[in-house]
Amino acid sequence: MKKLLIISLVLLISAITQAQEKSFLDINYVEVTTKADREVVPDKIYLSVTISEKENKGKISVEKQEKEMIKKLKDAGIDVEKNLSVSDMTGFYQKYILRKDQIMAEKKYQLIVPSAEMMAKVFASLESAGISDIKVIKSEVSDIDSVKEDVMRKASLKARKQADVIAGALGREIDKMVYFQSYDNFGSAATRYARQEVLAYSKAADSADEVVPDFEKIRVEHTIYVRFSLK
Repeated sequence: MKKLLIISLVLLISAITQAQEKSFLDINYVEVTTKADREVVPDKIYLSVTISEKENKGKISVEKQEKEMIKKLKDAGIDVEKNLSVSDMTGFYQKYILRKDQIMAEKKYQLIVPSAEMMAKVFASLESAGISDIKVIKSEVSDIDSVKEDVMRKASLKARKQADVIAGALGREIDKMVYFQSYDNFGSAATRYARQEVLAYSKAADSADEVVPDFEKIRVEHTIYVRFSLK
């Protein structure tokens, strides 16, 4: 009895599946594939700043350099309480023995700036204080979720518009969506790791003005494949 019941259920499921496939194939539809994209300027740029001292004649201590760095950052308009932090877990600088009579101490920081313009300004300010070991770690878009929604909406509207054009050219009208798939690259777009290790800074040949780095924009893309039934 149980065996007959199982066989009956299998036959019923198979019949339903075939009926659904047949009904779907009987539908007149139009299908389109569209893509939308948007380039966004990063608004969170992560920098690594290292200050160091060599314990020999004429040294400048890490503590003194740290105070000068904080002053320079504040003068540049950086909220150090919010955007500057010590990179290592302990919060203390590390000491490295270079030779028997020479020890180097260093301390690493993470600094977040909102733009390439501010990045260039910070670099110039710290360089004037003798701090030049600055590296770009990564860049991010803080409101990436709203960017995702905007690009997805544009791709969807574009798909509907193209379907309307195709259906109209054939003397038909779009009814409703019966199937869709979507693909995006948001995972890799939210965070962009810097290709270069050392932040390049230069000055114009005939001007004292700072040259603002042309920071790479982050591209957000969305592709949608959709089928619309026809009236």
